[in-house]
Amino acid sequence: MCMDIKRIDFRNTFEHELPEVLTEMQKVISPKCKKLNILGEIKESDINAVAVVGSRKITNYGRRVCKEVVSSLAAAGVTIVSGLMYGADIEAHKAAIAVGGRTIAVLGYGLDSLDEYQYAKDVAKEIISKGCGCIVSEYPDADTAKGWTFPQRNRIVSGLSRCVIIIEAGMKSGSLITAGQALDQGKTVFVVPGSIFNPVSKGSHFLIKQGATLLDDSRDILDYLEISLKDTPVFKKSQKLENEMESKILKLLSREAISVDIEDLCLQLRSTFSDINIALTSLEITGKIRKDILGKWEISV
Repeated sequence: MCMDIKRIDFRNTFEHELPEVLTEMQKVISPKCKKLNILGEIKESDINAVAVVGSRKITNYGRRVCKEVVSSLAAAGVTIVSGLMYGADIEAHKAAIAVGGRTIAVLGYGLDSLDEYQYAKDVAKEIISKGCGCIVSEYPDADTAKGWTFPQRNRIVSGLSRCVIIIEAGMKSGSLITAGQALDQGKTVFVVPGSIFNPVSKGSHFLIKQGATLLDDSRDILDYLEISLKDTPVFKKSQKLENEMESKILKLLSREAISVDIEDLCLQLRSTFSDINIALTSLEITGKIRKDILGKWEISV
């Protein structure tokens, strides 16, 4: 990718010259980064970042959870950090991009080696072209991936983040390494529960048994980050004007005798998951709708 790359040598750079998220990362990761190559831009707002990782063999359930949680967080102004691998990583980056949020991709190889991974290259190009985040690597540009480079880069994924979300993880998943590094760094690990019959959830359930925090709603993360919904970009936008999609959702929910899930809304309103989810987040923030006990949407009483 022939673009301007910012190269940081931490050994020759003062803290005040760096974005806060990088100085905070260097305080907690081990070993510390000597250098970091950045394609795109890291902003001061990225201090409110959350890592979202999980299985490369993501299930439909995991994909749905990832899209819903990430869409809500990214729309609320939280930066999403992940590793740009196929599976949960790619889903997390795409969900953030789709709602106009920010995302940081941490590579396990040099920037030039992106050309070897078409699925990663496509998403990386979108991040850069839309100016919604950056691609970072501690490795020289020409370095290719090795067996040890992915586990090593995971400390940066968690180090850049205030907390870590595990979407799905088997017992041998690299996400367990990220979780361990996050705990070593003093970060909280949130885990999405899965099916007891699916091996891809065994590692997730192991983490919960070991004391990780169970995650069942994106508000858990906003509360942890102490982000008031009224201060989020979504709320501020909704205060100016209730958009057409929000009006359609309110009309549909008012007409229905039962609550409706997001997939039904997408079908009935013939719209994308991302557009529906942004509107739902806005309506929930303003108190016009709420989730029932099954996680479906209904008009607030």
